[in-house]
Amino acid sequence: MLIPAPQQGDLYRIALAASADQLTNANCVAFSPADTVVILPTSASSIEANICEGEVFEFGGSQLTESGTYQTSFISTSNCDSTVTLTLNVLDTIQTTIEETICQGEIFEFGGSQLTESGTYQSSFISTSGCDSTVTLTLNVLDSIQTTIEETICQGEIFEFGGSQLTESGTYQSSPINISGCDSTVTLTLNVLDSIQTTIEETICQGEIFEFGGSQLTESGTYQSSFISTSNCDSTVTLTLNVNPVTETFIEAELCPGDEIEIGGTIFDQAGSFLLDLIGENGCDSTVHIDIIPLQHAAETFATSICAGESIEIAGSIFSESGTYTLPLIAANGCDSILTVELEVLEPIIEQFDLVLCDGMTYNGQTFTADTLLIQTFTASNGCDSIVEANLMVSQLGELNIMGNTSLCQGNPTELSVGNFAAVNWSTGAQSSSIVAEQAGMYSVTVTDELGCATVTSVQVIDEGVEAFIVSSIPTCPMESDGAIFIDAISGGNPPYEIYIDGVPLDTNFMEGLPQGSYDILIVDQTGCEFSESVQINDPLPLIADLGPDQTLLLPDSLQLNVQVNATIDSVVWTPAIGLSCTDCLRPRVQIPESTTYRVTVFDENGCMASDEIRITVDRPRRIYVPNIFSPNGDGMNDIFSIQTGPEI
Repeated sequence: MLIPAPQQGDLYRIALAASADQLTNANCVAFSPADTVVILPTSASSIEANICEGEVFEFGGSQLTESGTYQTSFISTSNCDSTVTLTLNVLDTIQTTIEETICQGEIFEFGGSQLTESGTYQSSFISTSGCDSTVTLTLNVLDSIQTTIEETICQGEIFEFGGSQLTESGTYQSSPINISGCDSTVTLTLNVLDSIQTTIEETICQGEIFEFGGSQLTESGTYQSSFISTSNCDSTVTLTLNVNPVTETFIEAELCPGDEIEIGGTIFDQAGSFLLDLIGENGCDSTVHIDIIPLQHAAETFATSICAGESIEIAGSIFSESGTYTLPLIAANGCDSILTVELEVLEPIIEQFDLVLCDGMTYNGQTFTADTLLIQTFTASNGCDSIVEANLMVSQLGELNIMGNTSLCQGNPTELSVGNFAAVNWSTGAQSSSIVAEQAGMYSVTVTDELGCATVTSVQVIDEGVEAFIVSSIPTCPMESDGAIFIDAISGGNPPYEIYIDGVPLDTNFMEGLPQGSYDILIVDQTGCEFSESVQINDPLPLIADLGPDQTLLLPDSLQLNVQVNATIDSVVWTPAIGLSCTDCLRPRVQIPESTTYRVTVFDENGCMASDEIRITVDRPRRIYVPNIFSPNGDGMNDIFSIQTGPEI
């Protein structure tokens, strides 16, 4: 409402009526409280602001980037004009360069990074003015100095190194500080030379002198002397001196007729006593007294015997035939001897015989399975071989089996046989290799081979058909092909058996991968006897998932879905997932803004599946509340006519 030409302090009231005609009727007019007119002045203000170089300052709809003074007008909170003057300062960024030095292995902290290598690095900071400050660092990493030295000392000396006194060979390290202030590593290889210990042994004869370390030695003993070695270290020499005496030896020797003997380089060919001056084994003088004794020749006769095939060694000669032999030998006294040998060769004793071995018989505790010429050697009374040759003839009867069917299929006779033998005798009186059994009962047969060995066996002929026990399993789920038939406990008839399912032969008694249906089982033994049975495989009850009829959802409410199933459920899948409290349960709650069709798929513990759908229609009411009365009398109750809406609007 516009008030024409208002003045400061004027009072105004507003009259309200249903129509202009009723403004003059006091009963139909409502008056507002009296208001005083206040005329507000315009305002002006100044501000100062700082920004960093590259930043933008928003002012009066402009984007300012440079220092200066700017003005703009606004409407104040009292709806009057307001003028604002801005002094804007643009602050420059700060560029700083520094150089630092560290030792190798140290860390330099810079801009939140740990630096260990030489290089140029940059980092940005906030200066005291609040603007960016760029610092450029040149970092120098000084290498540590590695030095290797080698020194040598004698055992017992001390080497000063890095504040330590070293006395043993080894590798040592010390880390002094170099002129650059960094670590310097010195590696020392120290060699400690052992003192030289030398042991020598010398021998002299009694009466001689041995010069050693400036001394003249004449007696046995151990002596020491010290010298300086080529390495300038002490060297100790230990001498063991042996003084050998002059010896006197007595020798007694025997001499055969015509022989000669050499002693100390002198040859003697006759008995007697002699004296020699020699150099002994110890290299010293030795006097030898020799007595030579004469010996005589000998002769001997020796008689013995050996077995045929053997040989005998006498005086290095080998003999294997009867005869008389003369051997020249050396007698016990060392002189020539004649030995006469009389040798007899004894022949072996041989015995031969035949022997039949029937089943279960042994010879000398041994079992034989084939004809064998057994040659055994014994020792006769003269100590030579006695040979026994046994010709063992072994019966090959072994285990006797009656061949043929042992079941009478549907009253038909069956043939029993045992093969060809020298003699056959059946319990029926027949003597042929085969008979025809027309009645059930026990049949026995005795057979004899060409060696005269016999064996007996029997068989029970029965009158029974083929029987079997059949087990089937249904498919896991409807319309699937994983049913199976298992044929168990086949009995009766004469195996082996042939198995057919719907006329198709099987190599096994198990068939799988079968859908629902009827299957004809046929089992036939080797005589043609049959067993037949029809097996019915049915589908299991189908898995059912029922969500019920479609439902309507009144916003902003929610509702609960419930899947009705007829089996134990292993897993649940809902699609789509939007608006559902869970997507893997049977009873989720749903709250959605738009109408949606949900599909649920359930799986039982066998993996069978069932699905259903439900349509949730969202009803979106638009609620508007209009008052039917109001009283604008300023009492604070129903003074304003206001239209209200529900939360969905």
